Amino acid sequence: MEERELAEVISKVLYPNDNHEQGKLLRLFEPDTAKACMKAFAREYDRGKIFAGIKRIVLKEYPDEAREALEEAGFRKEMQDYVLYRS
Repeated sequence: MEERELAEVISKVLYPNDNHEQGKLLRLFEPDTAKACMKAFAREYDRGKIFAGIKRIVLKEYPDEAREALEEAGFRKEMQDYVLYRS
């Protein structure tokens, strides 16, 4: 995914279309968008483009709907948390 595509995906999550009530809910909970965002995040993190000085990221709170997206993106389940390690 190129930088422009990544920016578009992030924009869709952060700025959902709020012309109607359902659009006011964050798109992050839409499975395809959540998976794409998590995969893009994990890839950029692994490449050292974001959070370069951090060896692992721990998610302590997350919605149940995000579990599948986190797992597909490479986060590992450890106890009650999801952890993403840099390769």
